[in-house]
Amino acid sequence: MLNEDGSLYAVLGGSGGSRIFPALAQVILNLECGLNISAAIERPRVHNQIVPLETTVEVGPEGSNVKMMDDLRHRGHNISEFDINIGIAEGESLSRQSSQSWRY
Repeated sequence: MLNEDGSLYAVLGGSGGSRIFPALAQVILNLECGLNISAAIERPRVHNQIVPLETTVEVGPEGSNVKMMDDLRHRGHNISEFDINIGIAEGESLSRQSSQSWRY
């Protein structure tokens, strides 16, 4: 991802087979909505799997997003919950501001 001036903002990637593309798309949308990189990655995600026909909703410590899950069920989705803490995720970033760099 690039800043408006063409400088590097972020390089994103992932692992997880069919979950990679939707996860990255959701992180990018979270960034575009103003979240910082940490919050954009940590926000629970939704994954729609075609085989088996199932929509998985990540559930964090704050609990289920009942309204979203009810809306998806109303649209015909077969919903299952996935504990966000079961998966192993890792984030690494290098942030440059002025002439200083931070790695977190």
